[in-house]
Amino acid sequence: MLTEPPAGLEYSDIESSRDESDLLGEVFVITGTLENTNSVDMKVPEIIGTAYTTDNVMLGDATNGAQLGDSIGPGEKVRFTIKISTEADDVGQYSLEFIGREVPTVDQTPSQTETETENPPPEPVSESFYDGFESGNIKTSTQWQLSLIDKQATELVEADASIVEEAGPDGGSGSLSFEIQNGGRATATSSNAYRWDAPFLVEGAFKLDVRMDRFAHTRVGLFGGEILIDIDIPNTFVGINSRNERAEFVRTDVGEWKDGIWYLYDCEYDGDGRYSLTVWEESSDRPDQPTAVTRGEPLGDAELPLVITNYAGGDITANHAFIRYTAGEEL
Repeated sequence: MLTEPPAGLEYSDIESSRDESDLLGEVFVITGTLENTNSVDMKVPEIIGTAYTTDNVMLGDATNGAQLGDSIGPGEKVRFTIKISTEADDVGQYSLEFIGREVPTVDQTPSQTETETENPPPEPVSESFYDGFESGNIKTSTQWQLSLIDKQATELVEADASIVEEAGPDGGSGSLSFEIQNGGRATATSSNAYRWDAPFLVEGAFKLDVRMDRFAHTRVGLFGGEILIDIDIPNTFVGINSRNERAEFVRTDVGEWKDGIWYLYDCEYDGDGRYSLTVWEESSDRPDQPTAVTRGEPLGDAELPLVITNYAGGDITANHAFIRYTAGEEL
């Protein structure tokens, strides 16, 4: 399944292959060409590649982060590469999704059955940000762009999101609730972009209700999802993951995730490639030692959005009580 790129861009030469990565191990690789048919420079859009088995079970995803944001001049072409960490022999089909655009239904591939219309590009800002998800409609929010993707074009809704009333560890009375089942995916992308090249701190709280955990993840994506705080539910892991080898993958076994329990997290970046993630139960004191630490590429002068993503092959509810981004100059 291929979505339509932004107006003025055309794609061609889409190919897939298998490869080995020092950080990711075996990977499924998707490559292609983007051509600027417009009369002005255009930015390379964010593209998510997702690998599936022949019976539509999702195996993994990744983005074209290495080229993301580069300019393409009028008449110019650029190659993009997406590396998905998965056993390539298991891949029966794949999809490419241009973020923020509607996805047409295509036979024999997973289909997006509900996506909000494209919003204006994020406005870069450097100040801090907080959302307590207290009230409102996430589907019409001006602070977030919401994408809901079902595995197949059926009447079954496999991904939904809403702001619900409940007491949270931030002292508020609401949370952002994602209902996911059978391969669905829900992604909320902040409408504003934030600075990631200087030190920063991202904090939040989440709560899980797992009814079937065939595979399930809830993730917070830093600088547009290139670095991922990954809550791996059936495997009882928490860690820092990375698309396109932005950072060394690290994870810690927490023993189990408890249903109905609020967890707090904070992820701090030192400005020089070091990420430190700490996760703990809301009823406990914050640990003295971080849960996971890794190093990655220092990000250049770029401003990109926050992303909250939830997907599952089983049935889960993942609630997020709040999310806070503190810019380096305010730490």
